[in-house]
Amino acid sequence: MHKNFKNLLLIVGMVLVILIALFFVVNIVTSVVKHKNTSDTLAQPEVVMNENNGDSSIIYKNNVFQFQLSFPETWEGYMVKEKQMTHTRYERGFIVKRLSFGFPIDGRTDEECDGCFEEVFWLDVYKNSVFEELEEINNAEIDRSGFSVATNLGRIVGKDDYHTFITRSGIHGQSYSGKFTFERQKEASIFLKEFQSNLDDSDSIIYQNNDFDFTLTLPKSFKGYSIKEEENTGILKSNVVTLGFKFNWKTDNWTTEECDTCFVEVLDIDIMDEAFFWELKRQSDKDIAVNGANPLNFVGVPSMIHDGYVFRIFNRLNQALPPEPVNKKIQGYNFRVVAESLKPIKKELKESEICVTPPTSTPIGMDVYPIAPQYENLKFLGQIFTDYDCGSTRTDKIYGVDGENYILGSRIRLKDKPRASLSLILDSIGYDHKDGDFKVWTLKDTVKIKDLIILKYYSEYFKSDDCVNCG
Repeated sequence: MHKNFKNLLLIVGMVLVILIALFFVVNIVTSVVKHKNTSDTLAQPEVVMNENNGDSSIIYKNNVFQFQLSFPETWEGYMVKEKQMTHTRYERGFIVKRLSFGFPIDGRTDEECDGCFEEVFWLDVYKNSVFEELEEINNAEIDRSGFSVATNLGRIVGKDDYHTFITRSGIHGQSYSGKFTFERQKEASIFLKEFQSNLDDSDSIIYQNNDFDFTLTLPKSFKGYSIKEEENTGILKSNVVTLGFKFNWKTDNWTTEECDTCFVEVLDIDIMDEAFFWELKRQSDKDIAVNGANPLNFVGVPSMIHDGYVFRIFNRLNQALPPEPVNKKIQGYNFRVVAESLKPIKKELKESEICVTPPTSTPIGMDVYPIAPQYENLKFLGQIFTDYDCGSTRTDKIYGVDGENYILGSRIRLKDKPRASLSLILDSIGYDHKDGDFKVWTLKDTVKIKDLIILKYYSEYFKSDDCVNCG
């Protein structure tokens, strides 16, 4: 009897533990942001006066993706649900952030019951590169079968330097709220027409560095930021550009002084010689493979490779909590978004006539575009490199280019055995060589044009090139 009672208590205890665990899981999975509450990722909506007609409007602001929506008064009480989704149909997943806008049914909220929320519309937010790849697969299926078996991606309502915004109505099947929800859908179709113009009016700040020819897009709240430039003379030799604000930590005040405690770092842009970086990374990978540890610490992943330099961006806000005045200044700052805005400034060719000179035609009718002197020994890749230096104005007209891809394959003959950094780059693109022969590298597969561009910085080591899949 005593033993049975102990077993009963054990069973009851286990059931209670499972129920408590399920309670927390449900609360984590179901994340609802009400428009009257603040959120870590979504700014609190506010009621403002519409200057056009004096009516009050409800403004929804999203600081993560830097956009806002202006709802009419009829949207009072709306809710926003957030979730991250992955398209799993393809070999690799395509991640998308979905923001669902709607209303609680019969005045109830999602905390009170499961399924008491009705969507009016949703916004899917894709990273531009992800959306372009997904759209390419989708279009290929349409070309092959006459219809798309992929999920309907919806309608593009906006696009900025980082993200593509897709929308579609949220009602599927039975509508609980009937006429009310359909009226809100009509209103949504009107205010979503202004979505792109709101993105264009974001008043972002562009930081331009002419020493290393790059730009970085910052939120408008960064007005008054400062730049600090240093040279790293340690084992990781590089130039470091630090972006932040002049603020005295000791006196807790804004300042124009130059002192050790008068600067709050926000992010670092580390700029390293490309050949040195790849050699360092090769040594680092070797140490990890042999010793299971990396004595060089963290070499990092390139954010951009441009003009012979590797650019890496590091967030510095996680090293110390910024003072409250600085914290308010950088409200809405998203490190990932800013890091992805890093772009090269393309230098104009001195031989500018090359950029507008028409192509010549070969006996077989192939157009050959002009090649700059520094690439004259590369009759195929030289056209692509020259066009890139000219601003990529006629890439799609070059023989062998199909959209964003180069389909002819490539064979490069080197003047001498390549240094380690060039071998790593050729291998990463897809080039291969015969055993013992490091002077001839062959690429048989289709590749992205953008993946070939890095080779232009090594053109001085190339003796010649040819196509592989050119018939």
